[in-house]
Amino acid sequence: MHLHSIFTASVLILATATGGSAKSPHRNQRPAHQHEPSPIEQKLAVLYDYVGWPAEGLIPVGRDGKYGYADPEGEIIIDLRYDYADPFSEGRAAVYKDGKWGYIDRDGFTQVPFRYEDAGSFRNGLAPVCVDGKWGMIDNSGFPEITCRFEEMRPFSDGLAAVKRDGKWGFIDKDGFPKISCHYDEVSDFSNGTAAVVQDGKRFLIGKDGFEVKK
Repeated sequence: MHLHSIFTASVLILATATGGSAKSPHRNQRPAHQHEPSPIEQKLAVLYDYVGWPAEGLIPVGRDGKYGYADPEGEIIIDLRYDYADPFSEGRAAVYKDGKWGYIDRDGFTQVPFRYEDAGSFRNGLAPVCVDGKWGMIDNSGFPEITCRFEEMRPFSDGLAAVKRDGKWGFIDKDGFPKISCHYDEVSDFSNGTAAVVQDGKRFLIGKDGFEVKK
């Protein structure tokens, strides 16, 4: 792909990625009546008020303010007992109950206790979580791999995760060490070795060494 095309695609990703990691409990919702629903959604829309993104054979569904998971036939697999439910990823799903987020497995058993202010999906064995307004990463058992110290954080992509400190964005590796210091106003996730960034109103691409990639 031509470098200009890569830059354009990265900027488009940047536009949607820089909205921040903190989310309301009811983020990423997709109402059952959304335009052009799939046949599965059409079937589930008859049964539920809310139908989420299918993943790993289970679909988040909601009715009367409670959420759980159904199979593609509409049969409830995990009871509607949560205040919100995210799609599964890597065998875990973030679920919200009594004001806190935790993680369950595909059998509905709690694998990571409900103790987080917010929580993201697992990617490459790690998930971003928020404690006392700061973000870090846990493994799928809840062990803190990266301590919660960032203002915002996104899942790892292409080996690096975008993090925000003191109002600026940078990148860390999977050990939590800074690879590119936090001095950008906006960043996209890395993809194929490059990321789009904004600094002092200028948009450009950088490589994993932090240096600008010339067009």
